[in-house]
Amino acid sequence: QRATPRGIYVSSYQSTSTRRPLKTTVSAFVYIKPTEGTSYTSSSFSNQCIGVTNAGLIRGGYHFAHPDLSSGATQANYFLAHGGGWSADDITPPGALDIEHNPSDNECYGYTASSMVSWIKSF
Repeated sequence: QRATPRGIYVSSYQSTSTRRPLKTTVSAFVYIKPTEGTSYTSSSFSNQCIGVTNAGLIRGGYHFAHPDLSSGATQANYFLAHGGGWSADDITPPGALDIEHNPSDNECYGYTASSMVSWIKSF
């Protein structure tokens, strides 16, 4: 039977004081948001990483995408420049992309399905 590791993702909206019970609620990892678009960086990211690491969990970063603001490559570079990269330290998995429904309308940020796939691949 294949193992299915469990994990959660958090942003600055979750208090760093919630990190202590993480070990009992998840078995393996936590993804933490350091960036969004090309202008937001989380002031909580570093402390959240420390807390998760101190709890004995694997932690990685995820980027909250805004495809309507800039290219995937531009946002990936911003993410990498602000703590979102992978480290060969046995506790940092590759970064992840959080891309969600466009909250302002039912369109996919003005992209066709194939152009959205291209945006994601460029990230």
